[in-house]
Amino acid sequence: MARSKSSLPQNLKNILQVFKLKQVEAPYHLQVLQKSQLISATQISIYFLNNNQVLDTIGEHNVSLDKDLTNVIIEMTIVCPQGKAIESNFEKCFDCSIQKLYKSNYQCSNTLKELVFKVQYKKQTPAYSEFVIKIQENLYQMKQLLYNQNIEEAVIFLITLKDI
Repeated sequence: MARSKSSLPQNLKNILQVFKLKQVEAPYHLQVLQKSQLISATQISIYFLNNNQVLDTIGEHNVSLDKDLTNVIIEMTIVCPQGKAIESNFEKCFDCSIQKLYKSNYQCSNTLKELVFKVQYKKQTPAYSEFVIKIQENLYQMKQLLYNQNIEEAVIFLITLKDI
């Protein structure tokens, strides 16, 4: 993303340090629930518990979190249609020396109809956090925008649905 620093909102212009997320505790704090009953009415629901914001429509969404917020909690519910597999990749932390990603695969079936991922991160420094969430038919991705002289994007998670 090639946005100039001058086009940033006023409250973000003075942030010059990277405010990447880090894991809350060792080991990585990720909870995955496999459900045999279909509860969700939409294919995907991404819920930011901190600001009570739900994203469940196809498109690109921007989410900003207050600088005073220290823990970022996100819950994703994904319908798992039979004949598909779900591949998930979650960034554990940016300062890990090894195993930075938590990767997992799930095969949808009669006994696995819905997956719920609940992930929690702790911010390294108190700063505004800005995320770009992409929801497509078979791909869900969240990137954090990082402001440190230039704007960088760091992938927080990537979830894909694939045909078996």
